[in-house]
Amino acid sequence: MVIARSLLLRCNQESSHRQGFSKPDVRCELSRLLNGYNFRETYIQQLLKTINAYDQEILQRPGFATAFCEASAECFAQGSEGLVRDSEILYRSWDFDVRLIQRRVHLWQGLDDRLVPDAINKDVADQMPGAVWHPVSGAGHFVAIGSAEEIFGVAAEELSQKA
Repeated sequence: MVIARSLLLRCNQESSHRQGFSKPDVRCELSRLLNGYNFRETYIQQLLKTINAYDQEILQRPGFATAFCEASAECFAQGSEGLVRDSEILYRSWDFDVRLIQRRVHLWQGLDDRLVPDAINKDVADQMPGAVWHPVSGAGHFVAIGSAEEIFGVAAEELSQKA
């Protein structure tokens, strides 16, 4: 019982320091502490079961898994609220009309992305008059990393044309 109380106290202290949290999520924190939950290990294990070989190779690059986990942990810092918020933003009506964007906008999409289906971004590209769609066969969710050289090349070329 003493251990549980000290864990609850620790949870309350850790949770109350989180910005934007008025009420600490003690159950989540206590569960994490009691079960020895390691977000990074668990998240990577689950991710590897879901993503394709292209993404698995990128995930195993030095430093990438750590950086991706840190960003993802921030998304889940307050439970599933970050993921829910991302989904709400993605699927609701936006405050602007993409059909009015005339400027050239390049969109790269892995056609084997198992986390975000290509149809979502293709629909946006189809509605945007200035869109340049770059479908990448065999690529997955980490297409921006795998295609970084091409992406930066296109950006450099377009920037040099403006100069």
